Amino acid sequence: MEHDTVIQAEKKKERTAPVEFIAPYDLKECMLRLRDTRYQVPGYMSFGIDPSFEKVDSGLYRFRIRRTWYDTRYRRHYATVEMRGYLKGIDEQSTAIIARIHFSWGLMALVGLFLAGMLVALLLPLKAVNVLMFVGISLIVLGIAVGIAWADRRTLLNLIYRVMRDDLL
Repeated sequence: MEHDTVIQAEKKKERTAPVEFIAPYDLKECMLRLRDTRYQVPGYMSFGIDPSFEKVDSGLYRFRIRRTWYDTRYRRHYATVEMRGYLKGIDEQSTAIIARIHFSWGLMALVGLFLAGMLVALLLPLKAVNVLMFVGISLIVLGIAVGIAWADRRTLLNLIYRVMRDDLL
């Protein structure tokens, strides 16, 4: 019975903090490594990585890394996925990194809107062809939105592990 509670605790821990490990670098080096990940690819609707830091206490920093999309036409940055977390200096040679992935409210609203639209289309007495076409188009758009968000999530996870853990290379 005790083994089951340990497995449940591990699953809950995995859900709440998908990034949790000790980096073999001091706190300053970790901050510099994350800061150096900032980039922006030039072009229309180009993507980039935007890290930011905030000092909470001595030896503790809050960070946020956004996967951004820059629209040169309207000069705006959009972020559908971001990683929020903490860097805590343990000693001179190691830093604890704890972070979570967050999806934007706009993305969640888009998914909810398309799911509600599909439900309404299925409940209204319309021709079967119209319903199938609407549901099909909604599923395609929904699949693209979720696929982009999932790819951005994977990009942030790969970035933090690649930058902070040399043993994974």
